[in-house]
Amino acid sequence: MDRAARGVALGSLVVNLLVAVGAYFTARLAQRIGAPVRAGYAFALNPLVLAALVLDLADALTVATLVGLVLVVRRGRWGVALALGVLAVLTKESSLLAVAAVALGASPVGWSRRRRVALVAVPAVVLAAWAAYVRWRIDTHASQIEEVTGVPFGGYAQAWRLAWSPEHQWGNALVAGLLVVVAIVVVVRWWQRRSLELWAALPYALLVPFLSGQVVHWSINSIRAIGPALTLLVLDVASTRRSVPVVEPATI
Repeated sequence: MDRAARGVALGSLVVNLLVAVGAYFTARLAQRIGAPVRAGYAFALNPLVLAALVLDLADALTVATLVGLVLVVRRGRWGVALALGVLAVLTKESSLLAVAAVALGASPVGWSRRRRVALVAVPAVVLAAWAAYVRWRIDTHASQIEEVTGVPFGGYAQAWRLAWSPEHQWGNALVAGLLVVVAIVVVVRWWQRRSLELWAALPYALLVPFLSGQVVHWSINSIRAIGPALTLLVLDVASTRRSVPVVEPATI
């Protein structure tokens, strides 16, 4: 096995081992926000995490770091939050939007404006430096997948016209439709509650109408687009649905 192959194998092993940390973060966050213990399964049962483990994708680590970020922000752990914010954007560039959203929503839990700005600025600087390094070391002239489009639901129309309808890919179309449903639920609940979990999920929901046909065409890409929001949404729902014991009125 050559050096490059060993590096890939080691990287895959490390990513999969760190996924266990995501399950821990989810269970602790569920406990923190008053959700039932079983809500901790929201990480392990996330379709994105399951797919990432099979395909060795870094998306599972993205979900883990974002859940961890919300947890440590709620606990006021400044240094750990910065580290998780940096790790989140390095695993997937679009995570910077979620990190920024968490910073915006962190004020009610006691974070100053200075710290919230730093929570966005530090990961952004690290991401820019990493992008410059990649551009310098790796050929960037290879074709890139267009992830978003400026026309709302233009990607869905393109996927219907070029793939779903002529090739009868109804399963992919169904998953893309569920994508829209999840996005609507996230936005509505965010408008009603403004919880930190929903702040982190909001950017993924807002991007759904603008996803390109190349993304919504295949189910796995649709799941990757909304996956991080799923765990956060389940945790928020679980925290509001926990049963409250009925208190009998006192007898006079």
